[in-house]
Amino acid sequence: MLDKVQRENLKGEIEILDDRTFKYTIYARDWDRLKPWIMSFGHRAKIVENKDHSLYQDIKKEWTEMGELYGIICGAKE
Repeated sequence: MLDKVQRENLKGEIEILDDRTFKYTIYARDWDRLKPWIMSFGHRAKIVENKDHSLYQDIKKEWTEMGELYGIICGAKE
């Protein structure tokens, strides 16, 4: 995963937390362009909630809608 993040070259900051975990911080104006890339990591990527943007809620809503569409889940608590 780390290689995939580094290849994208989004000029973010990578902080290695342990052998299996890292934190990648970027500042972007167009989250919609990045959403598919972030979602390509599946359950391995965690979005940190932030009062300055709604990316966490946007992605959560999109995953929930996809799950409901394909009959995987029946709603999710906010």
